[in-house]
Amino acid sequence: MKEDNNEKSIDGLGQSEKIVDNAISFLKEEIEDDLVALVLSKWLPYGTGRKIAMFLVFILGLCGAIVINKLVILVWLVLPFFSPRIAGYVAIFFGKISKK
Repeated sequence: MKEDNNEKSIDGLGQSEKIVDNAISFLKEEIEDDLVALVLSKWLPYGTGRKIAMFLVFILGLCGAIVINKLVILVWLVLPFFSPRIAGYVAIFFGKISKK
């Protein structure tokens, strides 16, 4: 009789562990979705210092365009990486590639 109760309690523990594992995986997915939405919601960088740095890089590229210096114009290729949205998409892309 006691053995039956022990087996039932062990089965009950296994089921509760599965329930907890399912709940944790569900919450992880929900939190990850919210974090991704938060990071990918803005085009401009966070913080005044980063916005100023982005503006200075833009001005440097503009000066290169006025003077027609092709190497300085290439600085504009760095501008997209100031954006949290673009940086997030790039990180997600490389994350998917590395998992395969």
